[in-house]
Amino acid sequence: MPLIDANVFLEVELGQARSKECSSLLRRLSRGELEAYTTDFIIDTIAITMERNRCSAKSVRSFLLSIFRYRGLRVVTLSLVDKVQATRHMEAYKLDFDDATTFQAMKTVKASEIVSYDHDFDKVPDIKRVEPSELR
Repeated sequence: MPLIDANVFLEVELGQARSKECSSLLRRLSRGELEAYTTDFIIDTIAITMERNRCSAKSVRSFLLSIFRYRGLRVVTLSLVDKVQATRHMEAYKLDFDDATTFQAMKTVKASEIVSYDHDFDKVPDIKRVEPSELR
């Protein structure tokens, strides 16, 4: 199962250029036609980004509640140990903390594929980055 990065959700929540292809992927996850992971940290990042982009508390709440409706989405909870380990990935692969925690979650659940527009993941060995339109 792949891991879904924050930017896939944010494309939809912020009405960005690729929201149509991201919406399509998220509908498949919602119906359980596709299974994937995300993390609690990614969900927090999305909420914070929505707030910074002047989304209302009601919009943030609506997004958070929508997570419960994704039949194919499993949320990975990052431990403090995971976060400490992520700092090693920051050094080794020149990732920011956000991306490093995502990579650590992938290692924890043994995911080798990430659905993301973030090219920083291209420099990490042993994982494959795919965009939503490429996911079958």
